[in-house]
Amino acid sequence: MAAGCFPVADLFHTIQGEGSLAGVPSVFVRLAGCPVGCPWCDTKQAWSAEGFPRLTVERITERVASYKCRHVVVTGGEPLVHPRIGSLIDRFHDGGLHVTIETAGIVYRRLRCQLLSLSPKLDGEAPTFGNWFKPAVIRRLIAAAADYQLKFVVRSRRDVHQVLDAIERMKFIDRDRVMLMPRAATKAAYLRLAPAVAGWALAHGLRFCPRIHLTLGVR
Repeated sequence: MAAGCFPVADLFHTIQGEGSLAGVPSVFVRLAGCPVGCPWCDTKQAWSAEGFPRLTVERITERVASYKCRHVVVTGGEPLVHPRIGSLIDRFHDGGLHVTIETAGIVYRRLRCQLLSLSPKLDGEAPTFGNWFKPAVIRRLIAAAADYQLKFVVRSRRDVHQVLDAIERMKFIDRDRVMLMPRAATKAAYLRLAPAVAGWALAHGLRFCPRIHLTLGVR
C-alpha cells in the first residue's frame, strides 16, 4: 500500500446511532482491514482490505469536508491496524473536526481524538477468536484520550457476566463509561432484545447503549 494511503470501504454522512454521541450528525470513514472476525459483525465486507480503493489523506479529508459536518468517526474494520492512521487523524484535527475513533482496543497507536470508542472483544465470546482482549492496550489508549467510552455487545446473561469480569480486570476504567449494547443486526432483532439488555444495564449500574440507526432504518 502506498505511504499515506488507506483502503476505504465506505465514507458516508448519517446520524451517529450509538454511544454518548447518539443522534449527532457525523461523517463515517470506514477503513478496511480487521484481524478479529467477530461472527456477528455487520461489516464483514471490511475484514479484508483487498478490492477497496486506496485513498490519500488529502482525498479522504476533501470528501469529509464536502459534507460540512463537524463530527467525523473513523471506524472499520479495525482502523488502528493501519500504522499511519495518525496522519489521517491529525489532518482531521487540523480541519477543526471532532474525531471519534471506533476500535476494539487490540493495537496501541499514539493518537489524538476527542472520543475514543472502545468495543473490547472478550475471552470466550467465540471459540475461534483466540485472545483479542487486551487490557494493557486499552489502558494505554485510554490514558492518551480526551474522553472515552466502552461499548460491549451482549445478547445473554452469560455475555453480561463476561462484561462484569472484564470490568474487574480493568480497574483503571470509569464504570460510568461502560455501556451494554444489544447484539442485533436488524430492527426487529434489536427491538426484541433491547428491553432485556436495558434491564441488565439497570441491574448492574451500567449504561444502556441504543442503536438509533437500526430503529430509523438508516446506515
